[in-house]
Amino acid sequence: RHRFDYMPRSIAEVWDEAQTHRADGVAVDPHIVLHYRAAVYFFVNKQNTALAKKISTGLERALSDGKFNRLFYSYHAKAIEQARLSQRTVIELANPLLPKDTPLNRKELWLEFPPTTKTPR
Repeated sequence: RHRFDYMPRSIAEVWDEAQTHRADGVAVDPHIVLHYRAAVYFFVNKQNTALAKKISTGLERALSDGKFNRLFYSYHAKAIEQARLSQRTVIELANPLLPKDTPLNRKELWLEFPPTTKTPR
C-alpha cells in the first residue's frame, strides 16, 4: 500500500543512519523489530592458511575466556539499550542466504535475543 519502505539495518548501524537521514524522513520504527540471523566472517587469501588458523585460534580463545563478549559489548551495548528490544514486537524471519555450514548450533556465536545489555565479566 506504499505506506512505508523497509531498509534492513543492524542494530549496530541503524541509529547513526537514521540520524544522518532524518531530514529525508528516515526513522526507526519504535514498535517492531525484524530479527534474523546474519553472520560476520573474516576472509583471508586462501593460500594464507597460517593467518586463517591464527585468526580462528584467537577468536576461539577470546570466546572461551569472555574477552570477545566484553569487546563486543564495549562497542554495541549503547545501541542495544537504545533499541529497547524487550518492549517491541519481534517478527522472526528465516535467513535463506546463510551458508549451509553456518554454525547455528553454537549458541556462543550468536547474540541472544532479546540481548542483554550487561557487559559479561
